[in-house]
Amino acid sequence: MREVTLRLFSGSANHVFDGPRREPAEPIALERAFSALRSQDPKSCQRLVLSGGSPIEHPDFVAIAREAQRLGFKNVAVETDGVALNR
Repeated sequence: MREVTLRLFSGSANHVFDGPRREPAEPIALERAFSALRSQDPKSCQRLVLSGGSPIEHPDFVAIAREAQRLGFKNVAVETDGVALNR
């Protein structure tokens, strides 16, 4: 089993990856996020991490989280820098 990170803000050509993270920039398109989720096998993924600085600020955050759940990801975590939580 492995952990997969989906960065909801650009900063990497490949938004699903295992490894170092970079600083976020612009939100990725909803269809690109869906495509990245669909490219992974939820059964071999121990945990999916929605990341990217403040992923909860992505305009389609809820839709992306729901799609992950619909696809069968059982453990979805949010990794945030906390900026949006202070507002």
